[in-house]
Amino acid sequence: MARLILSLDSQDMAEYNMSKERYTIGRLPDNDVRIDNPAVSGHHSLIINILNDSFLEDLNSTNGTYVNGKLIKKHALQHGDVITIGHHQLRFADQQTSDTEQDEFEKTMVIPAAQQNIAQLAKAEEASTLAAAAERADVKVDVSVKMPESEAPAAIPAAIPASIASSSVIPDRLYSTPSGVLTFF
Repeated sequence: MARLILSLDSQDMAEYNMSKERYTIGRLPDNDVRIDNPAVSGHHSLIINILNDSFLEDLNSTNGTYVNGKLIKKHALQHGDVITIGHHQLRFADQQTSDTEQDEFEKTMVIPAAQQNIAQLAKAEEASTLAAAAERADVKVDVSVKMPESEAPAAIPAAIPASIASSSVIPDRLYSTPSGVLTFF
C-alpha cells in the first residue's frame, strides 16, 4: 500500500496510508491531508489512486505543486517522488510498485526483428510502382500481393487498430491483413 510522509525542514510530521481512492491536500480542515500554512491553498492538490497507480493533480493552487523540484499540473506518482507544497514535503512511498516493476522487467523477453522475405518485398515494390503509374494515369489498380501461408505474419502490429489494418487503409506503409495479403500504399 502506498504511503505519504509529511515533513517540514526534514522532520517527519505525519504519515498517511493511501487506502482510499481520493486524497485532497490543502489548508482547510475538510482536506484528507491538512497542511496548516499560509503558503498552502485551501484545496491545493488531489491524489487519485486507481488500482496500483497514483496520480497527483494541482487544483489551480496559488503557489503551485512541485514533484522532485518541477512544477506540475498532473503527474503519475512513482516510489520516492517528493511532492512540495508550500514549505512542506510529502514523500510518496510505494514499495509494492517498485517490486512489481522489477518483477515485470525480469519477465520481459526480447523478440528479434522479423525477417522479411525478399521476393515478397520485390512484389510489393512492383505493386507500388504499378499503383504510382495508375495514379498518374488516374486509373485504379489492385496492388494486393497474396503471401503464401507459411510466410504470412502471425499478427498485425499492436499499434494498428484491427479495423484499420484489416481494411489496409494506412498510406505509405507495407501491411498484411489477417488473410495474409500484403498491401503497399
